Amino acid sequence: MLGFSGRPVPPRTRAADFSYGAWPTVETRHRVWAPVERGTSSYMPDPERTEDGRYVVVGGRRWRASDPLLPPRERERLVSHLMSARRDVAAALDAGDTEAERRARARVGRAKEGLGERGTPWWEMSTEARRLRWTEALRDLEGASPPSGAT
Repeated sequence: MLGFSGRPVPPRTRAADFSYGAWPTVETRHRVWAPVERGTSSYMPDPERTEDGRYVVVGGRRWRASDPLLPPRERERLVSHLMSARRDVAAALDAGDTEAERRARARVGRAKEGLGERGTPWWEMSTEARRLRWTEALRDLEGASPPSGAT
């Protein structure tokens, strides 16, 4: 089977398992085609981690891992705020609005702090301080998010 670029797609990849017959719109050069178990929802396996679990390694570069103590619901909310803020940065750059860009970048930073990816490393903090960090970040972000339908 050939992919979008005309190159063969490895067997047992998620692209070969599409049940709706629709191919993803992202070009294959931007996607890592890794064999996955049938029935899983991910294109990519979990990222490689350092031995101590504090960093993920992507493309040979270390990035601070999110706080493992973070409950899934709160992680989901913080990631949602992060992605929304990143879209707002792109929109502000397209519009040439430096003030909107500044506000959006501040929201990106606040979401990453809440996830434990910026600021004081989560492994140097007490459990209570870590919990306080993500609850304050969520409170700040949910008060700072633009209203639904706003651009």
